Amino acid sequence: MTIGLKLREALREPNPRDAFGGAVVMLIKSGQPAEAILLEIQMIHLELQKSGQDALDAIVTGVAKYVPDISPTLPLAPAKEPPKSVKEKRRRKSNYVFDKAKYHVQGNYPVDLPPVNACTHTAFFLGWLIDNDLVSKLFLNESGEHIQKFRERRLTPTEVYSFWDEVLVSSMLNAAGNCFAADYFELSSGRYLRDYEEILGAGLPSLYHVPPSWDNYERISARITERYKEFNGSKP
Repeated sequence: MTIGLKLREALREPNPRDAFGGAVVMLIKSGQPAEAILLEIQMIHLELQKSGQDALDAIVTGVAKYVPDISPTLPLAPAKEPPKSVKEKRRRKSNYVFDKAKYHVQGNYPVDLPPVNACTHTAFFLGWLIDNDLVSKLFLNESGEHIQKFRERRLTPTEVYSFWDEVLVSSMLNAAGNCFAADYFELSSGRYLRDYEEILGAGLPSLYHVPPSWDNYERISARITERYKEFNGSKP
């Protein structure tokens, strides 16, 4: 049984709060990646929000806050807002993982889609980071040819992301890129997936069904640019 299916079945139990929390605990104890569990919780949250099931949504979002407490070694958003110094240390960790394609394929991934569709949302964000000079010197040194081809639109965002083994980590971004990604892209707490669904996911069976087209990249890039301006405007 997939992570998503197990969590959704728990919400249909007579006592969904206890059932959902218990399902999350069992998934973590069985060795499922907490990042994959949080991603599925975020997907369920979006589904419930869209369908107006506020009571169940409150259960889902409430349980999500405690996942890092169950797996305290994972660099995920905690139940309570940490001191700023702790947040800054987390952002600066050279190996901080924002996303991996395998988290999605291991979750409630549609059987009718190729694995590459698990990359689209993060590949689009990485492409925007490249276009806006928010990647690190390491990334530039390792990907110079790929970046040039991407900017000439001869390589897609997904192809660049695949070159980095379909992983987005903090060492690929510069300081400004990491600060923005930690605030906006963070899958467990940021606004990116909500924007992604609003701009590209309306009417689709899942967010994984978004076509990895240049047109879709440009559409979501415009929203990310708006959020980046807001983010910089809110800083003291």
